Amino acid sequence: MNELKKYCTLDELVDCICEITETDPPRTSHEIKVPDDEEALIITEGVIIHVEELHLCVRTADFCRYDPDEDYYMPDFSISMIYDDKDTEPDHYLYWEQDSPIITLYNYLHEKNISMSYLEGLNCMVTLET
Repeated sequence: MNELKKYCTLDELVDCICEITETDPPRTSHEIKVPDDEEALIITEGVIIHVEELHLCVRTADFCRYDPDEDYYMPDFSISMIYDDKDTEPDHYLYWEQDSPIITLYNYLHEKNISMSYLEGLNCMVTLET
C-alpha cells in the first residue's frame, strides 16, 4: 500500500484534502458493517487525518443504504469517524457522526472543554491510502 501525505492545520483541512485528492488517485477503501442495521454499510474514502497532539485520527467515509432495485449500496451521506491513533483499523472506530472532521472532533471532545479555535490551530497530517 502506498500513501500520499500532506501537513496542515485543522483550519486548513478542506483545502489540504482537496490538494491531496485533486488528481483523483486510486484510493484504498474499506467496507464496514453497521451494527444492528443490515441495510447499511460504511465505506471509507481512503483519507485519514492524524492529529498527533490529541492521539486521534479521523477517517472520512460514506454512509450507504442498500438499494434493492440496484442491488447495490448507494451513498446516503458523508460521515467522519474517530479512531485512537494507535488503532486505525477501519472497523475499530470510537465514534462517528454526519459532519465534517473538525466538527466531529469537537463534538467527540466536548467534555474536555476544548475550544473550536484551539482545534483549528492544531497540526495534522492528511494521508491518502492508495
